[in-house]
Amino acid sequence: MAHRVLLAAPHDVILDVQPALAKCLELSAAETLDEAITRLHADKPEMLLVCYAFDNVRPFRLLQYLQLEWQGPKMPIMLIRAVPVSTGKAEEAEIFEAYSSLGVLHFFNLWNQIAQHGREVALRRLQHAVQSILPT
Repeated sequence: MAHRVLLAAPHDVILDVQPALAKCLELSAAETLDEAITRLHADKPEMLLVCYAFDNVRPFRLLQYLQLEWQGPKMPIMLIRAVPVSTGKAEEAEIFEAYSSLGVLHFFNLWNQIAQHGREVALRRLQHAVQSILPT
């Protein structure tokens, strides 16, 4: 049985990432905070993959929901950057540090991976990164 993962991201990111991840995971997706909360309760994912640009660049609202209101099991959370939002090396570390206080365990810069290695390699690396933190 495949691991269940919720992808919380803008529509274009879902269209780009979902086919690659759906090969190895049971993936559901949400474009809004309300959809994400509904998917959490309905699908009971084992992991959350949240895009930095989710919810109009406010993914922290979903992360705060998980910390303060979610009654389900704790799950690993990965923040991804999948759109060209300006972040430098120092900013990336600061973003991860800020979001780690909200439960994010990993930060994956898909945008930079695509620029450096191409879409196919970047998506494979994302698959591997997601699978590496899923519960066994």
